[in-house]
Amino acid sequence: MPEEKRHPWFVIWLPFAVTIAALFIPQFLSRSWEQNIIVIGLPYVFFVGLAYFFVLTVLRVPNAAVFKDQARDCLLWSLVAILPALLVPAFSQQRHGGEDTFADHLVIPEGIELNEPLPWPPEDPKVTDQFQQTVLSSLKRNDNRKTQWKLELSNLVAVQNQTPELLERYLASHPAWRVCRRNGTKVALRRWARKGHWNIPDDGIYSNFSDQGPNYYTRLALGLDEKPQAPITPHTTTGVQGDVIEPIIKNGNLKASSHCVFNVGQMVVEVAEQSDFAPRHITRASVDLLNRELEILKDVRTWSELEQALSTPVSSRQAASIALYRSPESGNYVCNLLQNSGEPGVIYLKAFEVTQRTQLSKSKLRENSNERIGWSNDPAEQFFSNCTFFIEEGGPGKPYAARFEVWFIPDSGQPERKIDEKIFKIEGHNPPTWG
Repeated sequence: MPEEKRHPWFVIWLPFAVTIAALFIPQFLSRSWEQNIIVIGLPYVFFVGLAYFFVLTVLRVPNAAVFKDQARDCLLWSLVAILPALLVPAFSQQRHGGEDTFADHLVIPEGIELNEPLPWPPEDPKVTDQFQQTVLSSLKRNDNRKTQWKLELSNLVAVQNQTPELLERYLASHPAWRVCRRNGTKVALRRWARKGHWNIPDDGIYSNFSDQGPNYYTRLALGLDEKPQAPITPHTTTGVQGDVIEPIIKNGNLKASSHCVFNVGQMVVEVAEQSDFAPRHITRASVDLLNRELEILKDVRTWSELEQALSTPVSSRQAASIALYRSPESGNYVCNLLQNSGEPGVIYLKAFEVTQRTQLSKSKLRENSNERIGWSNDPAEQFFSNCTFFIEEGGPGKPYAARFEVWFIPDSGQPERKIDEKIFKIEGHNPPTWG
């Protein structure tokens, strides 16, 4: 009798294990692309594995008796494995979407100093962003200039060689830059002023696809760990100081999309652009403005010299503060901070519901709010930080009190410490996961 050729154990058990795991993994994730992949993608992984098993069974059976046995096994394990595969979206929807009951029985205590988030943006514009204005005005040049140009970042090279610590302190102190850890890498993202106020999306991307004004999508990032924010692909244009650059253009949402990563000393300069014209107006303007901005750092050696040389101070003489602003979308907030830790390090936010001390959106809030900001020995000086985030617990029309705390992690290795706090009346976002 010929030896039975049965299917490998992993053909059924691997997709079975994957779909079982899918029941639990979404519980540790907030609404994100990772969760969408798990919730939507894993059932398809199971069905592909099941189809593979059917094909393998039919091709390898030596006789009808073995086929009958394997068909029975297939049916049995299919019934066992298909249940979790079908339950993944429903279970995750019940956990993360639909009616959120977190705030149903919460009561705002009496006698606490409760603050209402203000609408975003504030009414009084205070910032003129010359960088943004110059970048956007470059899009008005509907010309046919050559797409080649020479990469000029000599000032960045010089400052890295002469005073790298001063460069990092400048980036951390200036409100036009956000130095943070994002996706595990240390990066300086260029902020723009929105309606007269510094504000940055979590990913640092600014865009406009409306009928008003030119269409664009862009991000300027300095990879301080020599890593870009977006992966390098065959469509990425790379280069170093002095190279002749001709960006690779591919079709995006608009007519022309490009991704440039330039290695400059111990960092990378990354510019993403989508715009209507093949000449990379945004990319060229961003690089030119960056090089021009850093020119002032070439001629100074200390922080006090740099402060005297800057035409606009990077610090504020206002009191330390936590300002929370609400957007039209429930649970979506903008936070502006003025703080001075007195030593170099990183700040981030924690939030707690005040009666139960439940920590809110723990991992995502830290990821979105962490920032290396400026510092000074003068306690009257304050430095700016800004972030955007969602509070997921609760839902629209269910307000509760939350204490927002500013925590500081010193570079010295000393324990992190709380440096400020304030209580706000907030609502949650209650993000749907399925559908």
